[in-house]
Amino acid sequence: MLGIVFSFFGVIIFANFMLISSALKSFPGEDTKGSYRQGLAYNVTLHARAQQRALHWTADISISQNKKIALNIMDENGLAVRGLNVSGLLKHPTETDLDIALTFNQDVETGLYISYLDSKFSGKRSLHTKAYYTNTPANAPVFETQNELWLK
Repeated sequence: MLGIVFSFFGVIIFANFMLISSALKSFPGEDTKGSYRQGLAYNVTLHARAQQRALHWTADISISQNKKIALNIMDENGLAVRGLNVSGLLKHPTETDLDIALTFNQDVETGLYISYLDSKFSGKRSLHTKAYYTNTPANAPVFETQNELWLK
């Protein structure tokens, strides 16, 4: 009888251990790293967004069939803003381990910022981009965009 009781509870403890370890490995529980600290710095975020609005820049994003992402950043006169350092993050909706860092290079003729994706990525993604002048002070405005994409 004692062996049956220990076997019963041993199976339950083993099953709980397997379920807990699987849950911890599958979804970390936060969409962005340091989300709590970002919440504490909310006033800094509001100030940065006000600086971005003061730039009066707009962005247009397009994706071609060969998964070329073209980012067109324009000033208030509709002219391409040149000489920016542009980085991006293609975020998976649920798995932060599947996020992909992107680097954009400027096309000299058109002023577009171009990045290429691997053909294996498909489905819904969120593209976050940051653009800033390379040789500016640390408190200079940063132009950020966030767009939902459907990749085929």
